[in-house]
Amino acid sequence: MIYLASPHTDDDPNVVRGRVEKTTAETACILIRGIHVFSPIVYGAEMAAVVGKSFEHWKRFDLHMLDIAEELWVLMLPGWESSVGVQEEIDYARAIGLPVIYHHPTREEDE
Repeated sequence: MIYLASPHTDDDPNVVRGRVEKTTAETACILIRGIHVFSPIVYGAEMAAVVGKSFEHWKRFDLHMLDIAEELWVLMLPGWESSVGVQEEIDYARAIGLPVIYHHPTREEDE
């Protein structure tokens, strides 16, 4: 299974919505290629309203999913480099010896 990391949180709700939409589209493209992929943004977007939106709310769950993943793919949407959650996921993946692959979106759009 691939763990697809992507930025989520932002002060601008339009940025958040755009990130969710782009991550959902990319997750679908990967699934269509026959690759099993887990995206915490896609699979947790609806739950965020209940559980919380910050990486701290999701950290234990996300790191557990990395424990069972075969690779970490970082979806290189604008903001990925400054995302606290993405950077922690990368650090954790490296610490457990998980390959980290930097993945450009299949369909890039203007921001």
